[in-house]
Amino acid sequence: MKILIVDDAPDIREILEIVLSQDGWEVTTAESLAEANTELARSTPELILLDYQLPDGDGVSGARDWKTRSELAAVPIVLYTGSEGHQGDASLAGVIVKTIDPFELSARLKAFR
Repeated sequence: MKILIVDDAPDIREILEIVLSQDGWEVTTAESLAEANTELARSTPELILLDYQLPDGDGVSGARDWKTRSELAAVPIVLYTGSEGHQGDASLAGVIVKTIDPFELSARLKAFR
C-alpha cells in the first residue's frame, strides 16, 4: 500500500519512512502542501499522514482541499500533530499525536489497510 507522509521536519519524515517501509508501506514524502500536491498529481496513495503545521499552510485546510478532488475523496487522511488540542475535522480519518512511538504509529496505521 502507498502512503504519503507530509511533514516539514526532515528527521520525522526519515524515521517514519524507515519504520513504515519496514512494515510494508510504499512511502512517498513531502515537506509542504505544495510538494504534496505535486506528489498527488503523480499518483494517488491509499493513505495520507499529514502534519498540522506546514510552511505553506495548515494540514486541515490541505485535507479539506484534497477531499474536494474526486480522486482523493476516498483516501483516508490522518492528521499527525504535535498538539493534543486538535479535535479533528470531517475531512480527517483520525488524529494522532506526534509523541507516539513510531512503531505504535505503524501499528495504528494498519487499521487503514
